[in-house]
Order: sequence, then structure tokens, then C-alpha cells
Amino acid sequence: MPLTLKVWHGMIWSMKGPSLFCVLASASLAAGCAATFPGARLLGTLVLIFLLRPCGWMIKRVPSRRRWPVAFATTVALSALFLATALQAPLQVKEPALALPWRFAAYDPGAPLEGNRHPGPSHLLDHLLFRWFRLEDPKAAGNADADKGPGLGDDLRHLGRLAKHEWPSVTLGISFLLVAAGIRTVIPQAVASTLIVALKPSEAAASAEGQRLALMKAAKRLGVLAFGYGLFSGLRGLVMSIAENRLLLRLRRQTFSRVLQQDIAFHDQREVGELTSRLNSDCEAVASGLAMNFNIFLRSFVQLVFGVCYLTVTSWQLSLILLGVWAILFYVYAIYGRFARRSSLLRQDKLAVLNSVATEALGNVRTLRAFSGEQAMMNRYEQESYNLIFLEHQRGAAYGIYATFYNGLTEGIKAVALGTGGVLVSQGAITPEQLTASMLYVDNVVGSSLVVGGQYRQLMQAIGSSRKVFEYAEMPPSPSMVATPKTSYQVVPLAELRGSVSFRNVTFAYAARKDVPVLRGIDLDVPPGQTTALVGPSGSGKSTVAALLQRWYEPNSGTISLDGRPIDELDPRWFRSLFGVVPQEPRLFSATVWENIALGLGGVLFAANSSEQALLGDGLGAERMDEETVDRLVREAARAADAEDFIHALPMGYNTMVGDVRLSGGQRQRIALARALVRRPRLLILDEATSALDGGTEAAVQASVNAYLKQRSASCLVIAHRLSTVEDADKIVVLDKGRIAEMGTHKALLKKKNGIYWQMVYGKSQAERLR
Repeated sequence: MPLTLKVWHGMIWSMKGPSLFCVLASASLAAGCAATFPGARLLGTLVLIFLLRPCGWMIKRVPSRRRWPVAFATTVALSALFLATALQAPLQVKEPALALPWRFAAYDPGAPLEGNRHPGPSHLLDHLLFRWFRLEDPKAAGNADADKGPGLGDDLRHLGRLAKHEWPSVTLGISFLLVAAGIRTVIPQAVASTLIVALKPSEAAASAEGQRLALMKAAKRLGVLAFGYGLFSGLRGLVMSIAENRLLLRLRRQTFSRVLQQDIAFHDQREVGELTSRLNSDCEAVASGLAMNFNIFLRSFVQLVFGVCYLTVTSWQLSLILLGVWAILFYVYAIYGRFARRSSLLRQDKLAVLNSVATEALGNVRTLRAFSGEQAMMNRYEQESYNLIFLEHQRGAAYGIYATFYNGLTEGIKAVALGTGGVLVSQGAITPEQLTASMLYVDNVVGSSLVVGGQYRQLMQAIGSSRKVFEYAEMPPSPSMVATPKTSYQVVPLAELRGSVSFRNVTFAYAARKDVPVLRGIDLDVPPGQTTALVGPSGSGKSTVAALLQRWYEPNSGTISLDGRPIDELDPRWFRSLFGVVPQEPRLFSATVWENIALGLGGVLFAANSSEQALLGDGLGAERMDEETVDRLVREAARAADAEDFIHALPMGYNTMVGDVRLSGGQRQRIALARALVRRPRLLILDEATSALDGGTEAAVQASVNAYLKQRSASCLVIAHRLSTVEDADKIVVLDKGRIAEMGTHKALLKKKNGIYWQMVYGKSQAERLR
């Protein structure tokens, strides 16, 4: 046995009773603080070496009848010192610095898991010690303490703005709460009176009968109070539960609306899994904390105050003892609440990352299967899971230390109160009935203080969860999404609209790579009623032109105009109503084929009935149609997209759920094309819209689309790599490295021998042979 262990072994066994209790309790608490909180590591080590042994010797020299109180007081003092130091230490969680790619690093240190093998105890213990004893500097990136975000006051103001919409329910619930708390405060006195009546000796039969009647009267009074307390508590719970559900609905609706109204750059920088995590778990935590945790916290706090008031009137000595202990408890509550709020914010961030990994993996399961990447993704998910688990270990250890402290202190206070009350009864300061009621009130107040502490912890966690939610919920909508009262957007009547689009000296770079321009001062005109094609090498900026035209992004410089009017002066929703867009990889919703096509009309997919189907506007107001007209437009668009034949071949035709059948890429593209055509667009944007079709089907679709556009005098902007798609375009624009390199018709561009378009048509080898 090592010398150190022998020394400690001898020290422990040389102690007995109170000394051993003090040393073991304080040593356990110090070890927990040292293992969990880096700020307490040095303190815990010093205490273990220098303080505990002298404390044991000191306690042994105290007279035997006083050893247990002295040991208890010493333990409380050391525990308070450990806890205050630990909970005020910076919250630090180190992300493992992985030298290997994430696919090979399920643990650090240690080898990755193989298959479903669970790590052994020693492996997991090594990892826990590694994570807990080697923690980052508080200023490290991603640390919750280093983030200079809103404070507690800002978070409370956000919650207040959310709760003000439910003030009738909240006010009614608080009223029921106050009544229930008042009744609950009277119950201990009624119980004490009943006990005194029951235990009062009877001197004669008459007095015994009187005692029985008094006991029945006291019992009835106690029963009425119990019924009233139960009734108003139930009403309080019902009203606050309704308020919680309404708050959750409003918060989710507002957050979802604001997220949808952000520009595309916002969504480019965030994972879908993170946003869904905020909408689901974070919103639920905020609503529950605001409605239920605050409700229970307030109820217990009111009961606590009422109980203290009664004790103050009955015996100021007992109230002073309680107030002194509660001052310490509330200080600990404040420290731990601050820790809980910060750790909850960090937990929600890690949970959002975990959900993002899961969403990404499940959304790309075919790609993972094709490249046998399941194990790599499982390792990545497992790594993020352990990042969350280790934080939960710290939170659990902190709560264990906190609970040990306040549970021991609150239970110990009962013994102190009983001893003090007994002395007061013997001195005639209070009656036995008052002592009985006081002890019941002490128990009631102690229980309420425990509930206050628990609910305060959960409330701080909810406030920590609320920060990101309110950050999203209170973001202003993107200017390119909605018109505001401060803007004077224009709307052009369709009768006056020509549909001419022009780019003038437009330069653009994505926010993630601002130093790499994608478009470099392009000048482009899209004439009305004509087909303009964009071609060029990958990365030349073709899709970016379409994105800027739809106002997904704002150009860094230059202007984009519609009939000479800058598009940033036009109403965004009206402006987008002029477009029909078919992306290269169309996304269909989990709905019927009919609903997916009708979505292009705007609002039909989620309308409750035909009278609520607000269709495409004409600039002067929303057009409303009956279901028969909508159905006719949907079927016309499907025929124009050459999709009606295969739709009728589906099990339920237009009523077939998209998720119930396996649609090919070409079928999805044709449904997406029908969704764009049903809008009756003035400008149709086709971004590799027929790339999944064979040559014959593509020709048929092009013929149908051209006839449809000609009938409506609409323009078409085509982005394609397949040159057969653009041969019939009125104008072909060749982009190269963000600039317009060539422009003209198919025949005119082929006359430019060795030009970019010429090389694209003939291919590199044939172009070299023809030179």
C-alpha cells in the first residue's frame, strides 16, 4: 500500500464518532467540488491536507456532550466554504482537441468504439477524469462564461413581454394561488388546535362530551380548510396549465414566423437540426418555466412568507433562527441559480448541435449507405452525445452538492427549532399549543423553502434556455421578406407591367467568403416575353444571378431593376409573386400531389377550406377562387409540365401522398415545374429544371412549357449545363469567373471559334482538333 494511503488509513481509523463524521462528510464534499469545478480543485486539496485532520483533533478535545453539535457546525461551515467556491468558479467544458478526423475519434483519449461495444468502466472513468481535470480557459471560444450576451434582467424582460398577452389567465391563476396559499397557512394552526383538543384530559362525562363536540367542530373546520385548499389549488393548476399551453403556442408561432422571415444568408449559416431544437425543446422549456415553475415558486414563496409572519407573531426567537438560516439558503440559491442558468444555456447549445447531427445524418441516409459511412456518422453522433453527457455529469454533481447542503441545513433547523421551543415552553413564553403550531409551521416553511430552491433552479434553467429562443423570436424580419409601416414599397398593376429585368454593374460575394466575389460587375438584360439562357463552367455565378433576382441576397453594389424600378423599392411578396422557380433538386412536401402543385398558388396547402384559399395576387388585392377553379388550374399546370400521365398512373392519382410512393427524379422535377407554372408567372426561372429527364421527355416538356409561356407572354430565365436545353433560347449569356464573357444566340456564338461557348459545344478534344 502506498505511503499516502497508509497515512490516511491511520488517520481515519484513529477517529471516532463526531470527528469521523466531520472528516468524511467534508472530505466527500471537497472531493466532489474538486472533481467537478476547476476553481475548487486547489481549495479542496488544501483542505484535505491541512484542515480536516486538525478539525478532527479539535473535535476530540471538545466535551463529549457537545461534540456532535460542534461537528455538525464545523461540517456546515466547511461545506458552505466548498460550495460557495465551487459554484462561483467559471463554468468550463472543454471540447476535445481531436488530432484525428471525427470519424476516428469517438473518445479522447482512447480508441473509437467498435460496433455497439460499450466502453468499460476504466475507459469511461479515464475519460471522465480527462474531461474534468483538463478544462479550457474561461475565455476559450464557445465557453458560456465568455459570451457577452444579455443578462438576467434582459431575459426577464423578454419573459415579461411574452407573458403580458396572457395577463387575464395569469392574474386569475395568481389569485387562486394566493387564496390557496392563505388557506394552507391557516391549516397548521387548525391542526394544532385539533391535537390539543384531542389530547386535553377530560375530568367528567360532561366535559368529555364537551371535548367530543369541540373535537368534531375542530375536525370540521380542518376538513373545510383542506377542501378549500384542494379546490383553489386545482383551479390554480388548471388556469396556469392553460396559460402555459397558450404561451407555448404563441412562442413557437412567433419564433417559427421570424425564422422563416429571415434572409437566405441566415439559413445558410445555421443547421436545420439546431433550429428545430430551438422550436421544440427550448420553447417548451421556456413556456413550462414561465407558467408552471414560476407558479409553483410563487406559491411556495407566499406560503413561506405567511409562515414566517406567523412565527414572528408567536415567537420572535424562532423567527430569528429561521431568518438567519434562510439568509444563508437564499444566498446559496442565488449562486446555484446563476450556475444553473449558465449551464442550461450551454446545455441547449450542445443539444442543438446533437439534433443537427442527427437531422443531417437521417436526411442523407442514402449517401451514407452508398459510401458505407454509417459507422463514421455514429462515431460523430456518439462524440456529440458524450459532450452533452459530460456537461450533464457536472450539472448533476453540482446539484448533488447543492442538495446535500440545503437538505442537511433545513432538516437540522427543525431540531434546533424544537429545542428552542421546548425551552420557551418551560419558561412560559409560549403555550404547548403554540409550540405544536410553530413546529408545524417550521415544517411547512422548511418544505416551502425546499420547493422554492428547486423551482428557482428550474426557473433559472428555463431562463437560460430562453436566451436563444428570444434571440430568434425577436429578430426583425428581413427587409426582403415583408413590408413594414416604415417602408414605402411600390406595387405595379399587372396591366402596366412589362416584365423587363436588368442588372447594372452588380457585384456580389457570399457572407461566408466576402473576399471571394462571385459576380464582378455584370450588366444583363432579360427582355419581356423572351427566353434568356445562362451557361458557363461550374462556379461561374449562374445560380447566384437567379438568387439575387429573387432577393434571396442583396447585391454588394449595383442595382437590379424591374421595368426601370429598383427591386428593393418594390413590395417583396408582390415581387416574388411574379416568379415561378424550379430548382435543380426540387423539394416536395409531405402532402398529396395535388397539394404540392397547388402550393404554388400560395396558401392553398394550409388553408382550412376553399373560402380561405388566398391565391396569387395581381398587385391590387388577393384573388380568391373556389375549389373547382383551383383544381382546374392545378390540372392545367400538370398538363403543361407533361406530368398528368404519370400522375394518373399513381395509386390514388392527384390524391397520392408523396411520401407513400417512390417518385423518380424526373417525376419530382415535373411536379415542381407544375408548381411553378400554376402561379401563372411573368418570369419563369429554370435552374437545371430538366436535368433528370431523358432527351425525348425533355423535348416534350420544353415544347409544353414554351407553348404555356407564349400563351401568357411570359419571360423565361434558363440555367443549364446541357446545351440542348438552351439551343432555342432568344439570348444565351456565357458567364466565366463572375463576368459575362459572351452573349448572343446559339448560331452567333458558334461563329466565335475557340470561344467559351464554342468549346462547350464541341468539347475540349474536338475543339483542339478543329483549331
